[in-house]
Amino acid sequence: MFVIDSSVSGRDVSYVLIGNQVRESLRRWVTPPDPSTNHNIACGIQHGGTAQWFFRGGIFGNWRSTGSLLWIYGKPGSGKSILCSAIIQDIQTLRKAGLASIAYFYFDFRDLDKQNRRNLLPSLLVQLSSQSGPRCDILHRLYLEHEEGSQAPSEAALIQCLKDMLTIPNQPPIYIILDALDECPNSRGIPTPREEVLTLVKDLVNLRLPHLHICVTSRPEFDIRATLGPLALHSVSLHDQSGQKKDIVDYVHSVVYSDSETMMKKWREGDKKMVVEALSEKADGMFRWVFCQLETLRQCLPQSVRRTLNELPESLDGTYERVMMEIKKANQVHAYRMLQCLTVAVRPLSVAELAELLAFNFDVAKDGIPELNSDWRWEDHEQAVLSTCSSLITVVPDEESPVVQFSHFSVKEFLMSDRLATSTGDISQYHISLENAHTVLAQASLGVLLRDPDVTNGADSAPLAGYAAEHWVSHARFENVASRVRDGMEQLFDPDRPYFEAWVMLHDADEYLEVPKIANTEPEPGAGPLYYAALCGFHELVEHLTLKYPQYTSARGGRRGTALHSASFAGHLQVVRSLLRRGVGVDVRSYVNDTPLRWASWMGHRDVVECLLDHGADVDLRDDYHNTPLTLAARGGHVDAVRVLLEHNADVHSHDQYGETPLHDAIWGANRIGADCHQIVLLLLEHGADVRAEDKNGRTPLQLALAHGKGELAQLLRSGRERA
Repeated sequence: MFVIDSSVSGRDVSYVLIGNQVRESLRRWVTPPDPSTNHNIACGIQHGGTAQWFFRGGIFGNWRSTGSLLWIYGKPGSGKSILCSAIIQDIQTLRKAGLASIAYFYFDFRDLDKQNRRNLLPSLLVQLSSQSGPRCDILHRLYLEHEEGSQAPSEAALIQCLKDMLTIPNQPPIYIILDALDECPNSRGIPTPREEVLTLVKDLVNLRLPHLHICVTSRPEFDIRATLGPLALHSVSLHDQSGQKKDIVDYVHSVVYSDSETMMKKWREGDKKMVVEALSEKADGMFRWVFCQLETLRQCLPQSVRRTLNELPESLDGTYERVMMEIKKANQVHAYRMLQCLTVAVRPLSVAELAELLAFNFDVAKDGIPELNSDWRWEDHEQAVLSTCSSLITVVPDEESPVVQFSHFSVKEFLMSDRLATSTGDISQYHISLENAHTVLAQASLGVLLRDPDVTNGADSAPLAGYAAEHWVSHARFENVASRVRDGMEQLFDPDRPYFEAWVMLHDADEYLEVPKIANTEPEPGAGPLYYAALCGFHELVEHLTLKYPQYTSARGGRRGTALHSASFAGHLQVVRSLLRRGVGVDVRSYVNDTPLRWASWMGHRDVVECLLDHGADVDLRDDYHNTPLTLAARGGHVDAVRVLLEHNADVHSHDQYGETPLHDAIWGANRIGADCHQIVLLLLEHGADVRAEDKNGRTPLQLALAHGKGELAQLLRSGRERA
């Protein structure tokens, strides 16, 4: 069964005969986040005539007609996302006419799935492939290369897939639009998520494709400016645009003169004009500031309009301080707890989940775990959430139920800022310490999981149970939080109580951890608390369990095998050392003959590999498939693990069940992973790997590299063959 994309003209019909099942299989495989939710919200904020000044300007016209990079930047609250949504709408008219393709993405500080390159790529690929048969074929080919979707694609493979799509000859214009790049984090990882996205943008621009049009919006952060400034053929500062100022005037006018504004309709005409003029003049290009002031003014009686207008704060910081100062004393703890949870929640919290968090009494805590007070539950969850600081948060629709978010990125920034921490007076009490905030969610989550399992399993009776089961570990692992909830964790992992099994039934962390499938990983029944404590990386909890229940120290079970297997798989070095000190055999076998070293090598955990080898692990011990740790590290593309194994005299000539050597596997690694494989091949050659070795099909590593289009690796192997 085939469908024809109605947005593409008849002359291109050969590009859009795409099998429904194929397209759906590809979408499920790469699991892209949905940027349309952000787009719809931004479109809803537009008013009549939004961005017309921009569309009439020469910069937009030049970018629209010429392949190039357009960078639009402005300070917090300057309306970048609104402008971006208008640009997307404009380009979508070209797509519907069959004149262009478009893919867009909104980075979002509120959604972890929209903060990195790994999730950006699938979104772009699915959007572009849905608009072109040849592009869909490219993504389908990648799907087939990964065992028809049974293996996850690497970022390198996704990047190459995107480049292959973009470089198809004789294509109509392709527009890629990325909003709020500054909401991609720049504070963790090497490289950081933002650096990875900037590198991708740079690589795409350097393709120099005349049909590729890229637009990026962001704040003018130093790192973004340093990368995009030299690359952008066109750039727009929203603070320098008279048209942007007119958009603000029109926006304020539309609100003040709206028929739906019950109180504003009662104002005198002179006061209405004064509000429009004053807010437009003081806005300094910030829609967000204007929005907040209108939220205050729309409640004003006619006689108080001028006084309120004169007292309005000059900045966003001042605006947020005013909101917090107006929170009634009886509601301050309630409001602060809510802001803490929104700041560190792993995913957006539903209205029901956040309302449930507010029913915990942290003043009555046993063993550090707060008490859930059913009398504190509100019948109206949304009223519970919005009752204290509604201008700082917003409720937005989601697929299953409404979720609560900060109303703007600048709110979260302000709450975590040193400016708030050093403020004078009571306002500083609202400063968010990340460790304290994570502790609150860890405590509340454990408070849910340590209730009667029959109660916990009911979504209506325990709306927070799903979040607690899935994400409490993330909160407990933050800095020193685990030590602050230690008593509660020990209760949860007590094998003589019902809580542990109830937690695993709600969310089995062993099942949901992503891992490339290289062998049978079906769980053996009976994975116990120690296994999961090791898997989660709770070092002190592992020490407690091995002392109190030594009989379980080497117990087998779970998808990896034993507690040492799970810790090695997850890369938790302290836990590995602790278990080895307790006498666990370093080469302990799982029920399918996996060893801890095998898992550490396959996952690329260099320090764990070295620790296991230093404790006497057999460097060449084979599994049921005749894989050695070196084979797996090479196939995984992990150069540091390969180096450590070679330093411990790993056999570079070993053959697996297919007759392949580590050198063969390094080529497979380049095809599937694309990480550090050039260096791995060099290391193997330096240690005497045989470039002429044949697998059971008679293929040498060189032939394998040529068959998969790895020209650079092929040249390296030729050089090795000549030296040999």
